[in-house]
Amino acid sequence: MRLIKERCLMAVLAGFIVLLPNLAKADPSQPPPAQAEPAKSAPAAGLPCSDIPDPDKANLCRAKLKPDEENANRYQVKDHRSYYCSLIKNRDMQTYCYAIASHNKTMCGDVIDKALEAECNSSF
Repeated sequence: MRLIKERCLMAVLAGFIVLLPNLAKADPSQPPPAQAEPAKSAPAAGLPCSDIPDPDKANLCRAKLKPDEENANRYQVKDHRSYYCSLIKNRDMQTYCYAIASHNKTMCGDVIDKALEAECNSSF
């Protein structure tokens, strides 16, 4: 039993020695960008889609926005479009939103409303 414990401990230590330098290189530490002003609330900040009163249309607008891809590394790139689509309660609008978010034109055929289906097909 003692021999097994010693070998497991040696394996764990060897793993740390081998993997620790690689983990240090994964996310280089960079200072956060300085902000000129403190953050404001969403409607006051002038963010896009913040002035739309209908929550379904506001979430559709947020899902259509392109994510900022000028980030320092891949851990900072986040795409929340499918999350905003899941917040839409109207089923046709939600299907349209998922089609736009996933760049899948075949999903436009699942939209029942003809006007919304035509808008979905025209966006590709």
